[in-house]
Amino acid sequence: MKRSEETKKELAQFNVAIHNVLQRMSGKACPICGAKLWVTETQMMYVMHYTLDENGKLNQKYSGEPHVRVGCNICGYTMLFNAQQAAGNPMEEGDVLTEAEIAQQNYAPSMTPAEERVYKKELQSLQEEKDKTQKELAETQKKHKRVAYLQGRFEAAREDYKEIEASTSIPKEKKEAMLDELGKEQDRILDEEEKLTESD
Repeated sequence: MKRSEETKKELAQFNVAIHNVLQRMSGKACPICGAKLWVTETQMMYVMHYTLDENGKLNQKYSGEPHVRVGCNICGYTMLFNAQQAAGNPMEEGDVLTEAEIAQQNYAPSMTPAEERVYKKELQSLQEEKDKTQKELAETQKKHKRVAYLQGRFEAAREDYKEIEASTSIPKEKKEAMLDELGKEQDRILDEEEKLTESD
């Protein structure tokens, strides 16, 4: 299907808007993460405007304006630029960027090689810190699970101790040996639990 002259003109204006927006964003830091890596969508995006009728329902008629969407390539922070305003004055057909030129400029880092090296180093440092934190969190969760298990064992040993102590059918010497072993087990459990809680 052939594009109408109006559609071709709108696409040309959109390409100019992308070019102008990328130039304006070059070297600017993201307000969220501080990165200077920006990407744009090469597909035209419309922001639609709807109105309500006298009954408060949406009218069937609506209008829309093309926008250029620019996003941080690191954290995803996104901005919208009105394509008509961003394009400014119409340009000659020869001045319009091709799709290949847009793609090349779209993904080119908007920082100097020195800035990019520093940024990558900072990013690596943040990743290492994140990995360290996740490892410490996993170890802490493992300790907490172990403590919960020990507490359950201690309660079970205490109930066994009470039951054996109250029993009249177990011979005295055997009862004393069993109670002594349960007492030692409770001591071992308490010692291990104390070491785990002290290391937190």
